[in-house]
Amino acid sequence: MIEKTEFTRMLLLTLPVHKGEPLFEDLYANGAKGGTICIGRRPPENALAYMLCLGDEPVELLQILTTDEDYKIIFDSIVQNKLFKKIKHANLYVIPTITRYKEKNVKRIGQMISVIVTRGYADEVMATARKAGADGGSIIHARGTGRKEDEKFFGITIVPEKEQLLIAVSKEKAYRVKNAIKELEILHKPGMGIMFTLPIEEYVNLGKYWKYKNED
Repeated sequence: MIEKTEFTRMLLLTLPVHKGEPLFEDLYANGAKGGTICIGRRPPENALAYMLCLGDEPVELLQILTTDEDYKIIFDSIVQNKLFKKIKHANLYVIPTITRYKEKNVKRIGQMISVIVTRGYADEVMATARKAGADGGSIIHARGTGRKEDEKFFGITIVPEKEQLLIAVSKEKAYRVKNAIKELEILHKPGMGIMFTLPIEEYVNLGKYWKYKNED
């Protein structure tokens, strides 16, 4: 019989490459039941480098589901992990599952905007989001599922390559950023992209956490 576990939060971390595995080993020792690591990239913040498509930073995204019982232990294990003493760019987002979100007392400090587009258009979407006030985000390589109506070449189904953007924004900026993305002409074509949002309950800039902790 399959054991039913009531997960209430997803912890999403953006990390430099090769940091997801050692971090999860520590979290597993503190009760984490499993996790998923995706490989992505973070476009440069410098406007000129971004325009020239230079300086993309490879990143890992670690996703961990937690229950009410183990959330606090795993959360504290992350923010207090000494791994982040030497890391400048690492972020932790706490996203409630539908089970927890039904509770009326869940705070919502921002939104995680997720946009899935045909490969090659992610950077245009990211540039638009930044112009509307977003600080940046991560891009993950993906692909479509392949259906009967998909195009074929010499009898082989061509599965479209996709990219998924994850853009975290505050409550104040969310409407403006989403509206700017919706207005993009490339997204008006059928099958080019889809956008959805997830609530962010808590956020920690892990690099700054250790910097401030050392200054205390």
